[in-house]
Amino acid sequence: NAEYMGKNVQQCLANGISAQMRQFGDSQGKFHRDIQQQKSIAKKGSDEQRQAIRQELEKEATLERYRMQGMTQEQIEERMFAEKDADERRQDLLAIQTGFMEVSEMIQDLHQLVIEQGSVLDRIDTNMTMAHTRVKKGHEQLKKAQQHQQAGCFKLMVLLIIILIIGFILAIAAKALS
Repeated sequence: NAEYMGKNVQQCLANGISAQMRQFGDSQGKFHRDIQQQKSIAKKGSDEQRQAIRQELEKEATLERYRMQGMTQEQIEERMFAEKDADERRQDLLAIQTGFMEVSEMIQDLHQLVIEQGSVLDRIDTNMTMAHTRVKKGHEQLKKAQQHQQAGCFKLMVLLIIILIIGFILAIAAKALS
């Protein structure tokens, strides 16, 4: 009976080792096929085709890894769905983050424009004030010039009258002497 149990244990261990060897051989064969597929991908196809094939290979490798862990098909599908859902959420979060970064850049640009426009408005206000002051000074100078011109005309008329009077006096004096 002990001999029979010893043979049974030997047979059981041999079966276990044989199963492990088969599994290792299958894994090695799959690895070799994957390497060959990756080499063929690198040689042909567009970037999009290569990307699609890579994703498919990664998916198959993941499925194989889950099978090796002893997961059932239902567990694998649940896990793959959860990973896909997590990837989609990650992509959505990245899109939101990108959107926030773009909005932040727009706000910074707008802030800079407001600062620049404020400076322009300040310069315009200063220029308007200076122009108003200069127009007032110019108006005062025009009034003075008009007064000087009117006074100059009056003086010229008085001078002309004086010259005429002197001319008549000299004419009368010249006639009286002659």
